[in-house]
Amino acid sequence: MNNLRPQITEQLDHPDFGGEHLHRVLGDLERINRLLFNHLHIKKAFAKCMGGHTQVRLTDFGCGGGDVLRKLVDFSRKKGIAIQALGLDHNEQVLAYAKWKSADYPEIRFERWDAHSTSHDLSPCDVAVSSQFMYHLEDNELIALLGRIRSNSTLAVIISEVENHRLAARLFPLLARCLRLDPTSLSDGLNSMKSGFTASQLKSLAHRLPGNWNAKRYIPFRLLLTHNHSNTAP
Repeated sequence: MNNLRPQITEQLDHPDFGGEHLHRVLGDLERINRLLFNHLHIKKAFAKCMGGHTQVRLTDFGCGGGDVLRKLVDFSRKKGIAIQALGLDHNEQVLAYAKWKSADYPEIRFERWDAHSTSHDLSPCDVAVSSQFMYHLEDNELIALLGRIRSNSTLAVIISEVENHRLAARLFPLLARCLRLDPTSLSDGLNSMKSGFTASQLKSLAHRLPGNWNAKRYIPFRLLLTHNHSNTAP
């Protein structure tokens, strides 16, 4: 399959990007995820796939600062769900920040992971999530990885991505100004939109994936690609 999305290297992807600047940008991303309902959409999808289960092994692919994991652990604690969570990311400095922010979350551990390596064995989990990471991969690479993730999970896969939309690109600088985001957060955010999926591209990808994947658009400019294993034959 041809990859129609541009692959743009963001500042956050550079291994030498760190220190207080990195902390500010990751903090900005967490605020954006909260204010634009990314956490909410992922939490709802997670709750739906959990059903009556009382324990879960959760893996976040491309976990960044770990904010999604912390939100899902908070939810699990409130619901009495015993959770073991694993955050995977390629950037050691990002992982160090995630560990620091998650000091009060003994349920979470973090490991370095290279999404481009097919030799890395994926640990079995019940629910796999990924937020604003999969757009970094070319389509053929992404299809192969999602197939591996689906095979290694027992309940569901939840992929959340920002929508590549012209209006979103126009509105985001205004939001950045209102929230006083770091300039790097603005530039990386705009680049992530350019590299991201349109709603039609994600639906097309869902049709090409084996199994019953569902692609859905949410306001504002949020795309969810999900696979609930109970709704389809293996």
